[in-house]
Amino acid sequence: MPSDTLLEDCTIVWLCPLEVELRAAIAMLDDISEDVPPRIRGQNVVYTIGDIGPHKVAVVGYYQEQGLAVSGSMAAEVVRDLPNLQLGLLVGIAGGIPSPGSDMQLGDVAVAVPEGDRPGVVGYDLGKAVEDDGYELKHWQNSTHPLLRSVINLLRARNGLRFRRHLHVLDTLSEFRKPELGAIHTTDTHPKVHYGTILSGNTVVKSKAKREQLRSLYG
Repeated sequence: MPSDTLLEDCTIVWLCPLEVELRAAIAMLDDISEDVPPRIRGQNVVYTIGDIGPHKVAVVGYYQEQGLAVSGSMAAEVVRDLPNLQLGLLVGIAGGIPSPGSDMQLGDVAVAVPEGDRPGVVGYDLGKAVEDDGYELKHWQNSTHPLLRSVINLLRARNGLRFRRHLHVLDTLSEFRKPELGAIHTTDTHPKVHYGTILSGNTVVKSKAKREQLRSLYG
């Protein structure tokens, strides 16, 4: 396949803010194209092109930065570079907030889905201060794409079996292997899939009090 058509063939982009996430994403590709797409005018990112099932996927890492501003810049880049793009996925490492109803462990998978009046992904530090030290949140994020919501519903009906099958690829790489049972408080050897609200923002939460507040607000 001529390399100049590779970007045109990509219908899905996989965005990876961290280098370790980029390595995991590339490892998940069924096949990697040996051709390097030629850089087009104004292009500031480098793509790895490969296949996942019937899909031609472009995997791209950030430019060693994180946060909402660079995410918007990356989104603009890929929309320009991939003329036949249908879906963009941001997949990476997240911190789970423990709760009685959701036993999250290292190696589990979290998927954003709309809940109540929440769109799936909530910018927890996107808002404005109001009277009496209050904080009014601005829900500007769109809901998860309708096609993805349909696919997610099918995965839930199948109890995440396809998730587990794909994740077994990472078991062969020590860097991404799930911790041994003795290191975590669980007897389940399979990664669990949790569906609900994912919080996103520029602030890294290290405060236990803030974490508990976010849990009470968003579950």
